[in-house]
Amino acid sequence: MLPRQFILYICTINFITLFSVSAHSQKFSDAHIHTLPAYAIASVADLIDSTICGKELHKFRNAVDQRILWGLKVLDSSGVFNSGFLYGNNYWLGSRSQCLDTMNTARLLNSKQKILNETLYHDSQQQFPSFKVNYFVAHFRHNNTLQYHINMIQEDVISLGLCLPASCSINNLNVILKKILYDKIFLINDLYSMDFKLIEIKELKDDYEWLSSKMSSFVCVVLAFFSS
Repeated sequence: MLPRQFILYICTINFITLFSVSAHSQKFSDAHIHTLPAYAIASVADLIDSTICGKELHKFRNAVDQRILWGLKVLDSSGVFNSGFLYGNNYWLGSRSQCLDTMNTARLLNSKQKILNETLYHDSQQQFPSFKVNYFVAHFRHNNTLQYHINMIQEDVISLGLCLPASCSINNLNVILKKILYDKIFLINDLYSMDFKLIEIKELKDDYEWLSSKMSSFVCVVLAFFSS
């Protein structure tokens, strides 16, 4: 009788542990869906599951969930909701150069000690994605009434930088982003009581002029506000 009770006890403990881990993982996933746009896109990859883009988005999400380095680098390259929104900061761009550098397998010319540290803490098999990535910018319009405006063109247009699989077409991302924006899954939607409407998505891997024009507009907004 005692062995049977012991086995039941062990099984119960294992079940509780597995349930707790599962609940924690779900909480982690939900939080990232509501705050990290690139992760949110990957979370609804089922919408285009039959495409290469959909499959690679699944790999990306799994890599982030498992804290694999390349997944975190890709996520870290994408834009997030930045401070300064009420004062006109509509540019949530992330880093285009960092996004494209996630595929760079060339080792930096570091000292032997730094190379040793990198070897100790970075698994070489987990540093680089198994697919090519690309940098996109999605433009969408918001209807928030609290943001300060100075009557410039497109003051209500947000630009969001996204580091995603290069296999994703503009059409693939259109399908996903329209669904996400329609469902208003981001915390910022609720915080500022606003809706988003997708305008367009651009692929900017080889475009070197877009950033200066966009950021110069934001600088003008800031200077105009503080000089008034």
